[in-house]
Amino acid sequence: MILLLFVTPADAAADVHRLFIYGDSFAYFADPYMQENLPGWHIRSDVDAGRTAHATPTALKGRKLAPVVHLSVGTLDEVDEPDRFRRAVRRSMRIVGPDRCVVWANFFRPANSRSKKNRWKPLNRILDQESARRGNLVIVDWASMVERHLYWRTGDGAHVDERGSKARARAVARGARDCAARLEPTTG
Repeated sequence: MILLLFVTPADAAADVHRLFIYGDSFAYFADPYMQENLPGWHIRSDVDAGRTAHATPTALKGRKLAPVVHLSVGTLDEVDEPDRFRRAVRRSMRIVGPDRCVVWANFFRPANSRSKKNRWKPLNRILDQESARRGNLVIVDWASMVERHLYWRTGDGAHVDERGSKARARAVARGARDCAARLEPTTG
C-alpha cells in the first residue's frame, strides 16, 4: 500500500509560521511580548545575556531550527573587529541555510564619552550589506528606533524600558511576517 500525503497551500503556509529566537538580553526583554505580536505562531526561545555573534554559529549548529529564525546577537561584539563580525554573520547564515529566513536586529549603543557617534554603525553597515546579498536576511533597524525614542533607554543607556521592549517585539514580529511571506510557496 502506498500512502500519498497531499500538502495544501494553507498547510504549507502554516508551516512557515514557526519562529526560533536565539539571542541576548535584548531578546530576553522582548521575548514576553512576542506571542501577542505573532498570534497563531509556534515560538521557541533560547535567550540569555551576554551572547555574541561570533559564538552564534557554534550555538546554532546541529539544532532543529524553525523556518524563521530571529538572531539578537552582536551588541557585545568588538566594533574594532568588523571582519570577525562579518565572518560570524556569514557562518550563521550558512548554518541557518537558504531555505530559512533570518530576522536580525541591528544595534544601538550609546556613544562613548570621547566620541559622540554611535560606534556600532560599522557593524550595522555589515548587516545591511549582508542583507543586500541574500533574500533571506531581514534587518530590524533597532538603532533608528532607539534614536527616535531615546526616552526608552534605561540607566545603562543601551537597554530599554518596557515600552522599548514592546516596540522591539513588534518590529521583530513584522520582520518574522516578512520572512514567512518570503518562504510561502507561490501559486502559479
